[in-house]
Amino acid sequence: MASQQRASKGLSLSVGSLCRLTPALVDCILTQRELGRIGLFATAVIAAGGFAYGFCFGVWRSLEQGLYSAIKLPLLLFAVVLSTTLANGIVARLLRAPIGIFQGLVTVLLSLALTAAALGALSPISLSLVVCWPSSLGMSSRALTAELARGDPQGLYRTAQWVLLFHVVVVGACGVVGNVRLFWLLRRLTPSASTARQVLVSWLLMDCFVGTQLSWILRPFLCKPTLSAALLRPDALNGNFFEELWRILGPLFS
Repeated sequence: MASQQRASKGLSLSVGSLCRLTPALVDCILTQRELGRIGLFATAVIAAGGFAYGFCFGVWRSLEQGLYSAIKLPLLLFAVVLSTTLANGIVARLLRAPIGIFQGLVTVLLSLALTAAALGALSPISLSLVVCWPSSLGMSSRALTAELARGDPQGLYRTAQWVLLFHVVVVGACGVVGNVRLFWLLRRLTPSASTARQVLVSWLLMDCFVGTQLSWILRPFLCKPTLSAALLRPDALNGNFFEELWRILGPLFS
């Protein structure tokens, strides 16, 4: 008991300790101590990093859209976590992994915090690149429509596709970093590497399934040039991601 109290007092939470996953931090996860404190810190990092990079996501369209996207990116991450926490806990038990629901929640929050910290660190670079591309920043929807009717001299639609691809690559790379550390944590929490892999794959499939639909509802992060800035589109609840995917790819299989 005395050693556990000394370990708790020695727990120092910072972005550096989070990225390194210090022994004191990992020990608290393993023994289920200070989970509330760790979870709150990870939540703060996700909110800050997600807000910073979300602004980069939307500022290409307008400053207003940048603010909306800054709100939506961390909101999306939290929504995915809250929607899948119970299911992830049940799946872990089915795979014979001794991971409690709250313990699994904090573990996922830590991996997302690593992803968000990397995104936040890259946000100045992304912002400097995005603002250098031809954009619709400061242009009204009416002015954009008139310009597109004249033949889109700035190639805004094409630029929007490249900007979106750039953000997808950056977010994907940071997501890989978070998932690599998540596997490392799961390896410490589970009896074998195979169990850790099974839990990781199951959780990722669950998160991807839920995340794609939530992304559809909160779309678009990168507003189309002709659309006005908005926090939530009027047709956000119409259809779903998989219907849209089939609409695009269906003709290829017909």
